[in-house]
Amino acid sequence: MYQTVRGMRDFYPNEYEKLNYIFKVWNEISTEYGFRRYDACIVESLELLKRKAGEEITDQIYHFQDKSGRNLALRPEMTPTLARLIIADKSLQFPLKWYSIPQCFRYERMTKGRKREHYQWNVDIIGEKSVIAEAEILAIAINALERFGFDKDKIVVKFNSREVMQEIFRIYDLSENEVMTAFMVLDKFNKVSFDDIQAMLIEHEFSQIKIDRIMKLFNINTFEQVEALIEGSDVLNKIQQFRSYLDFFKISEYVKYDISVVRGLSYYTGIVFEVFDTKGEHRAILGGGRYDNLISSLGGTFTPAVGFGFGDVVLGNLISEYNLWQTNELLVDYYICSTNESYLSIGVKISNNLRQLGYKVYLDYSVAKMSKLLAKASNYRASHCIILDERDIENNKIMIKNLNTRETIFKDINSF
Repeated sequence: MYQTVRGMRDFYPNEYEKLNYIFKVWNEISTEYGFRRYDACIVESLELLKRKAGEEITDQIYHFQDKSGRNLALRPEMTPTLARLIIADKSLQFPLKWYSIPQCFRYERMTKGRKREHYQWNVDIIGEKSVIAEAEILAIAINALERFGFDKDKIVVKFNSREVMQEIFRIYDLSENEVMTAFMVLDKFNKVSFDDIQAMLIEHEFSQIKIDRIMKLFNINTFEQVEALIEGSDVLNKIQQFRSYLDFFKISEYVKYDISVVRGLSYYTGIVFEVFDTKGEHRAILGGGRYDNLISSLGGTFTPAVGFGFGDVVLGNLISEYNLWQTNELLVDYYICSTNESYLSIGVKISNNLRQLGYKVYLDYSVAKMSKLLAKASNYRASHCIILDERDIENNKIMIKNLNTRETIFKDINSF
């Protein structure tokens, strides 16, 4: 028997309702903040992805050659495509506030909350250098999580700054290559042991003095400790501004500093953040940050940018864990059914007329007793059930049952 491809998902109607609920909230929040939706083909140039993430990306994605020998891939993320779109259109007026909900594919080892395909809400502000963009981006993410039913007792936003970390590494006298390695190692915090971290630093030939300094970073619990470490640095002003904007957006209670949050991708340039469940039982719910140099590195002009990616898999697991699904809304306004097959033509006529009036209508072809038909209509989450029954039709009447109030009314058959 054929089965779902490993790491992929099938969505039966009940499951797709859950996915649609997630999409509904994502779309609502995006449009409430004035963001515009965009999309692009699911197939992307492999060269673009390699320029953005490096040659090693080929080991982590689905890539292939088409019949003309072009090297292509299923997109693993949307950011390179977004950059390509922006570079291609010289008429765009900045700043841009855009969002998308693409399906993404990665050929990676599956773990809890990680599939080889997922849908991801991407929200980006392009062309704004002020850290108010970071604050608004986080406000959007938090407002969405609140709409799903989460609060500060269930989720926490952890942030750091690549600029702050580079300033610390400058004081520690790390070379440019060592800085990138240090970022990679810090990104492994909470994922591997301290011994593993030290082993990685030794493998990359860090001196013992530098290893000791880097390991001490894991003792930092507050941003005040960082301020003391790089006192007088200009980058501190940017963080103070950011925290002020968090107050303006009324989301400060969700946000805390965490030195281990550095985001492993090399294109991040400023504030970075990740959102977790407070129990610490899941992968990051979402992550993102500032990436000012990406567009210019792909051939465009320098364009500041900030954004996040918010996947549906961990989110869906958490919604289920807290029993927060809100997928019980009505499917149709009218469920039309009959106790006699000869009345189906009447049902077709009524359904056509109701649809022209803007109602959602389900026409049941089966014939059954009235009690069974009412049960089917209720299970289908209909607001009203129209039952075509011989006794009523002989009197030129149609029975309409309100499935919420259980009230029954009869209307003249010609009124439809």
